[in-house]
Amino acid sequence: MRKFIKSYIFTLCMLLLSQQIIAQNTQDKTRAACPQTCNTCDFLTTTLNAIESILEQPAQASPCAAMPILVTSGTHTINAPGTYCLTGNFDGSINITHSDVTLDLNGFSISGALPSVTCEQGCISSIINPDGDCFNCNDFFSNITIRNGYLSGIDIGCCNGVQLLDLVSSEPILFQSSNYILLDNVIVVAPSSGDGCDINNCQNVQIKNSVFNNNESNGLSIIASSNLLISKSIFNNNGQGFFADTNTTNIILFDCVASANSDAGFKINGTNFSLDLCTAMNNNILPGFLINGSIGTITNCNAIGTNESDGFDIFGQNITVSNNQANNNSGYGFAGNYPTTNTTHFYSNAACNNSLGNYIAVNEPQLQLGNPNFAAGFNLSN
Repeated sequence: MRKFIKSYIFTLCMLLLSQQIIAQNTQDKTRAACPQTCNTCDFLTTTLNAIESILEQPAQASPCAAMPILVTSGTHTINAPGTYCLTGNFDGSINITHSDVTLDLNGFSISGALPSVTCEQGCISSIINPDGDCFNCNDFFSNITIRNGYLSGIDIGCCNGVQLLDLVSSEPILFQSSNYILLDNVIVVAPSSGDGCDINNCQNVQIKNSVFNNNESNGLSIIASSNLLISKSIFNNNGQGFFADTNTTNIILFDCVASANSDAGFKINGTNFSLDLCTAMNNNILPGFLINGSIGTITNCNAIGTNESDGFDIFGQNITVSNNQANNNSGYGFAGNYPTTNTTHFYSNAACNNSLGNYIAVNEPQLQLGNPNFAAGFNLSN
């Protein structure tokens, strides 16, 4: 069945590509063409594969590499360094209270208590943000790895060097005041409330090959953090797909998809950001890309089929928006804040079949190709 769907999508893609209209410039000026497909086919296939993987076990059970956890319920504390493995499903929670610990779920699950795993050290409880999260540490645990299984949420606070690998979580994953974090092949699906994953006051974070699906609020929320690389990840069917607040800086999003979210696909309020090869499709109330931050680039991105809003809303300053496409959105394709500020520039973008128009308040030459709902943007002077 999966092969049939992929074949069908590929066939449909080729059919649509064959119907592209190539705009001819009578003055021999170059500009962005306006393909009807806006490169949706590869992203649809990627989304299909990633969502299907939620139902698959992340790894096969294998013999424990070191110390087995023989208890199967209650609250278990790991208070010495080493590698610890589950020997079966665990009903309860595990608390890590030491550095240099690897917890291998061994293909099994931890359930029954929220969160399933906690690792917090040195939190100064008197200094907290309004949500109750610790933002200051007087000590750190280091070198913590949790891998290979199913659980119901993770809380990490005041830790350096944390790896979450090959995990499926049905409750939120929370990071507070921690550094050097890696999430690889992590799936957060359908928590009972809140965001899928919160990164609060953290530095040097890499997230790749991960899925944040069916979360009540944000799929992935970044607060007051810096130096983040997020790649090949999907934010699907959340309240909002990806969010970064005004106190977050140095954000790279590469080859990510935000689809079917009830609000915006990607919302960035921070500074020093880059979005490349990202797609927002079939999101609902807010734009596919809602950018209020400053100092950034948005390149090679697609906004497709936003139900009640624009493809791209670029309201920040000192931003370069180039080689992007907005197609079949219910609002505008591209909306800017020009001439309020002239520090944001649009180059070689294409907008097609957007209901309210293809461009508004955008400082980029536009060309109407006969049909006012089918236009290509380009820059004649650069």
